Amino acid sequence: MDISQTLENSNLVLSNSCLWSNAQIFSLNSLNLVFCLQSLFESYYGYYWVVQAVFLNRILEVVRFPQVMAGIPQAVNVHSTSQMTDNLSRNEIIQWVNHCLNSSYGKVEELCSGAAYCQLVDMLFPGTLLFKKVKFNTKLEHEYINNFKVLQALFKKHGVDKEVPIEKLVKGKFQDNFEFLQWFKRFFDVNYDGHLYDALTARGGEKIIGSGKTPNKSQLDQPRNSISSNAKPVGQKQVVTTLRTSQSGVSGTPTNNNHYSAGDNAEVAILKQQFDQLTLEAEQNKTTIEGLLRERDFYFNKLRSIEIICQENRKVDLTKSIFEILYATEDGFTAPDAEEPEEF
Repeated sequence: MDISQTLENSNLVLSNSCLWSNAQIFSLNSLNLVFCLQSLFESYYGYYWVVQAVFLNRILEVVRFPQVMAGIPQAVNVHSTSQMTDNLSRNEIIQWVNHCLNSSYGKVEELCSGAAYCQLVDMLFPGTLLFKKVKFNTKLEHEYINNFKVLQALFKKHGVDKEVPIEKLVKGKFQDNFEFLQWFKRFFDVNYDGHLYDALTARGGEKIIGSGKTPNKSQLDQPRNSISSNAKPVGQKQVVTTLRTSQSGVSGTPTNNNHYSAGDNAEVAILKQQFDQLTLEAEQNKTTIEGLLRERDFYFNKLRSIEIICQENRKVDLTKSIFEILYATEDGFTAPDAEEPEEF
């Protein structure tokens, strides 16, 4: 059977299969569906990789079909932050969150409650969030977990295949939360269509209390595309031009960056501490490895000496038994080249 005939048959099977028309298909999870469809093509062997491309798109259609038919908008998935249009510092990305939500977060770690992400998804898909399920000003870890479960449910509802690392995020560690926030910013940029959104009104006037400052009214009244760190509408190119001027810059005096020095110094101190710890562990591992190598050589040389003695007395029955033990191997093991034994 040639490839074209195989492809034709694959489409025919998918179109006429009881799997496709049976309403119970919507109760199958995507993994079970893949296995079901895969079983239909096991007989094609050599053409399986070609056929796979044909039905994978159909799989996605089936999995998302209930949401699409219900009028639920489906998100564009993002799997990497390597194509981020903005290289934002932690201060800039927190400023972006505060601008979107009229909040007062001061540190990336404060987003470990998960509440901000829930409302940012509601900003992408207005009306999707049931706000009474989200605790915006909680300090309790079990409520953080509940917020992130709400977020994961929203992801599933809108076809987002990102798995939220809840256990890591709720611990409030900077690196874990910053990496997730970077991914979310990219995801937001790809899916935001530029519509207006009143975050404070949407959550019933509840203020989000953090360690930072709430944006003033003039900042909130600015068009969102006036800040280079904000999202671009879907389907449009975003060109970011940043113009930094200061009075001191005109006269040639260096710009004062003390505004960021405290936070940056703290981050540097943490990174230095982590570096010192890793260096210490590396030295300890090196010492351990050197000791193991010496021990290995010690016992290998002993066995080599025994081997030489046995070679000189091959006719002795005991020697034959020793040889069987010495030359026995295991899968994946390669005997080293013979060397002269060292003196002990």
